[in-house]
Amino acid sequence: MNNNHLCNIKKSLYLGQIHINHRCNIISEARCKDYCYQNLFQNQEMSFNTFKSILQKYRPRQIALGGGEPTLHPEFLEFIQYAKDQPFLKHVNYTTNGVKMPKNFSQVEQLVSGISLSLDTLRYPNLLSHGVPPIILNNLKLYQDSAIQVIVNFVISEDNYLDLEYLCDFLEKYDLQIIYLLSIKRKARPFDPPRLHFIRTLHNFLIEAFERGIIVARDCCLASYESKSNKCKAGQEFLAFDTDGTPMPCSFSHILENSPCHFINDTRTISFTPQLK
Repeated sequence: MNNNHLCNIKKSLYLGQIHINHRCNIISEARCKDYCYQNLFQNQEMSFNTFKSILQKYRPRQIALGGGEPTLHPEFLEFIQYAKDQPFLKHVNYTTNGVKMPKNFSQVEQLVSGISLSLDTLRYPNLLSHGVPPIILNNLKLYQDSAIQVIVNFVISEDNYLDLEYLCDFLEKYDLQIIYLLSIKRKARPFDPPRLHFIRTLHNFLIEAFERGIIVARDCCLASYESKSNKCKAGQEFLAFDTDGTPMPCSFSHILENSPCHFINDTRTISFTPQLK
């Protein structure tokens, strides 16, 4: 992908996904190593000045701090405090694996709107049948008892999409009301389940979730795959930032590199020219 067009982007952005580090503290059962590219950059951390520069240049309405595990960044609290003080920012979120609570959590819960908790069968095999690992269960309760909105991330692949049949029961058991479905991204091979059966399974899950009052969101890639759309908002309403502050139209540019995006029906029609309000 060519990112030169991002140099002239307007100072307005709906969502900025900011990778503030690449360190992680995954537990032995986790399988995200099977597809995660970020373990190649373990020692990289974003500086506080770079973080401030991103916010002041792009002035996003929302930010999502990610990693690695962003709570491991030594200046995590300073990052979210600075973000909270910016009048243009409406929501400050971060993504966590839930293995360890951030330091000074009593302060953290006053500064962020929500968290995305990465619980899925790729990270913890047999999650839906065996339940949330004990190392995370207590921390999940702390999050739920706080004022922070808890969103569950669930990464879908051709190997686990049938688990959608059991996902509503799992969410209700742990009193989780919001689920964010993401499609797996890999260098090795594309997302390639049996299309018709996958779409039918997904739609059955969406109907059941609606009937139970569970809120479901889908990432742009999954939505494009589902609808056979050739439209992508990467680099328009959303931008991702690497630890050095480099803007990317897609947070998975490291995986895609210069190859076509296999989630889009016809990548030749995509324009990554920013059209921000």
